[in-house]
Amino acid sequence: MRESLFQGLGIVSTLAYGTLIAWLYATAPRSLGEVATGVRVAAGSYEVDAARFEAALRLFRAEQFRAARDEWGRADPAQRDARTQFYVAYSFYREGWGRVYKDDALYR
Repeated sequence: MRESLFQGLGIVSTLAYGTLIAWLYATAPRSLGEVATGVRVAAGSYEVDAARFEAALRLFRAEQFRAARDEWGRADPAQRDARTQFYVAYSFYREGWGRVYKDDALYR
């Protein structure tokens, strides 16, 4: 009885460790901060920094698009919030607004 309990715990811990290694390999975080953000995303507790988002929105409305994108990057480091990513993409569009030539550097 006791022997099978230890075997079961060993199997469960091995599977948990293997899952952790596979998750780290799949997400390829570059720092412990990214690991913590990834864990919050996986747990469903990830939220965008509302103060930074509002500051970026003010910059966007003042047509300071690059500064707004930088601020949104700090507000949503995991790039998981749909609303924030919409505004990032729209800021690229608005930065090129009215141009009649192709700007390859901006498109990248």
